[in-house]
Amino acid sequence: MGSAVVYFNQGTGCYVRLVCSVYSLRRHYQGRIRVLQAGEPDPGLVAALDEFGVEITRIPVTNQLKFVAKARIASHLHDDFSVYLDSDTIVRQPIDELFERVQEHR
Repeated sequence: MGSAVVYFNQGTGCYVRLVCSVYSLRRHYQGRIRVLQAGEPDPGLVAALDEFGVEITRIPVTNQLKFVAKARIASHLHDDFSVYLDSDTIVRQPIDELFERVQEHR
């Protein structure tokens, strides 16, 4: 299926950071970006991410803490390999090296 950069989002607290991170990523990466969204995303977030060609995949909301929910991200990935970025990440240069390292260690 290829590769993707993946984010996880739950709730509304990180929407602005998520959009800023995706914006910075798109300046250096034109590949597939997926957001695993726990629950129903806000229509404004959907519209903003759509402008950057981001796929939003809804996943079930759990009562777990966010860091526990993040640990379960792998169960929702169906790509050959993925690189996870946190919503706080600002990408300042190309990320091709990340994908090259993943390929080396497969």
